[in-house]
Amino acid sequence: MNKSKLSISLILFVLLTVSIFYLSVGTKGESDDFKVTAIEIEGNYHLPKTAYFEYANLDDKDSFGSLTINIIRDRLQKHPYVKEVAINKSHNGKVKITLAEKEFRVLLLLAGKQYLVTKDLE
Repeated sequence: MNKSKLSISLILFVLLTVSIFYLSVGTKGESDDFKVTAIEIEGNYHLPKTAYFEYANLDDKDSFGSLTINIIRDRLQKHPYVKEVAINKSHNGKVKITLAEKEFRVLLLLAGKQYLVTKDLE
């Protein structure tokens, strides 16, 4: 009885180890094959595309080779006007970014400074 429990435990341990190894190493190689060659932004209404490219440090096309989808999303998501970032990639290395900008309701002038206030009071 103890030998059967030990063999079942050993088999489960091996399967778990192989699964963890596959998920951590096996799937990583698939995303590394994608190289960004061009970036297109749409959905920008408050600012021009160049302002978003400059903010996210995406204006240098020579550095596109070192970018990943997660880096691009993270940089654009940090912009104060951006609510959501949706990214689609094509097989030829082109990345299409659709921005959902925050809706501004009020322009607040306080102590000589301008503040844009959203409907969620951000």
